[in-house]
Amino acid sequence: MPCGMFMIRWDNYKYVYYTGYSPQLFDLEADPEENCDLAARSDSDSGIRLLLKEGRDALIIGMRSEGGKQMQGQRHFRRE
Repeated sequence: MPCGMFMIRWDNYKYVYYTGYSPQLFDLEADPEENCDLAARSDSDSGIRLLLKEGRDALIIGMRSEGGKQMQGQRHFRRE
């Protein structure tokens, strides 16, 4: 099982996952200093829940494309 910190960016969003902790989601356009974790509002906002799912799915796809190895460098994924 991978451990550590994993991050993925797409559009203006940044999804961050630390092993053993809840994920974080930031809107880099509205909050470039990453002060407001949108994931904290996911219980009451279905749009944020969808963004969290997209971030998690993109991270999983990225990990699988690397053959289960930790991704090196910065990777950018765009939604179609």
